This record gives sequence, structure tokens and C-alpha cells, in this order.
Amino acid sequence: MIFEAIIADDEAPARIELKQQLEDTGRVKVVDEAVSLSEAIAKMSQGAFDVAFIDWDIAGAGTSLLREALPKIKNVPLLVYMSAYSDYHPSPFGVEPLCHLIKPTDRSQLDEVIATIERAARRDS
Repeated sequence: MIFEAIIADDEAPARIELKQQLEDTGRVKVVDEAVSLSEAIAKMSQGAFDVAFIDWDIAGAGTSLLREALPKIKNVPLLVYMSAYSDYHPSPFGVEPLCHLIKPTDRSQLDEVIATIERAARRDS
């Protein structure tokens, strides 16, 4: 199965690098991007993504914005929070993610995250 993803990160180089890394795995296709959490929420409300990669320090993110929006989203994607810091807050938006991804990402860490996504998708189907 190839998962369709959205990347939400306010730093263009980070989005570009992650998109390339994800698509190089052959298991994730990035179909959209967002530069703010509110933009990502709007896109998740309109589309059907399997997974959302969200930078935990994204510009304009309020701690309750995502938590309040999720019940209104018809197809909530699996959430993966990303951080360049090892001391990140595990749930910055008041919503527990499926897992965390530390930036910069190496292939073995990315493979672990994708395996976690695959297991969660199997459980949900």
C-alpha cells in the first residue's frame, strides 16, 4: 500500500527534503503541503490523506487548534509530529500522534515510522 500524505512545515527546505525522503521509500506519496497548521487543517478537512506529517514548532500553531478541528474532519489522517529538537513536547497540539520523527531524518528512522503507519493502517482496516 502506498500512503498519501500531507506535510505541514513552515520551512520550505524541510518540506522539500522530507518529501524526497518519503517518496524515495516507495511507500509514501506526498500529495499536498502546508506552511501553517491552519492551512494543514483546512486541507485535511477538504481531502482524504492517510497520514499527516506536522512540524511540532510550525508557525501559527495554537495548542488547541488541531484538537478542536479533528472532530470536524471526516477522514482524520494518522498524525506524525516532527521536530528538530530532542526535547520536544510529545503532544504540542493537545492530540497524541501516532509517532514522532526527529529531523533531520535518516532512512532507518523513516522506515521505522512507515512501519508504524503500516501497522496502524492494518489495525484500522
